[in-house]
Amino acid sequence: MKRGKSVAVETECYGLFAKWSNQCRELPRFLKFTKTIPARVESEFGYLLYIRGGKGTALDYRIIHPPFLNSSGDITPDFVGSIPIRSNAFQAYVGDTLWEPLDDKCGPWRIISQIKGRVVADTTFTVVSEPTLYDDLITRHAREHL
Repeated sequence: MKRGKSVAVETECYGLFAKWSNQCRELPRFLKFTKTIPARVESEFGYLLYIRGGKGTALDYRIIHPPFLNSSGDITPDFVGSIPIRSNAFQAYVGDTLWEPLDDKCGPWRIISQIKGRVVADTTFTVVSEPTLYDDLITRHAREHL
């Protein structure tokens, strides 16, 4: 019987990232390690995974967010998706960005990623209503890297 190949996954970083579009081929730029996310329009948060030995499989994810209403007035379901793993040394970003209205986005956001049904990453971020938190983190990050 042939033995299945092992897939290794490491979380490279988690926290705040620069504004990003999932249509972009490049991964978002990492800004700051944190699990506390400021409730600010376009705050981008999540984690970057490094996956070895997973070519031909998929990274499935679920984002469990606070209850907020969609345009039809219904509670928005969890966000789910899948990222095809295209090489044996693969980086993947899993995350979300905030939008108006912000009040209903505050609270825990749990991001769970799986490969072949096995949980490979599970992180909970807390979105808080502190408008200056984002500026403080960015300023501190800039000072650390100049």
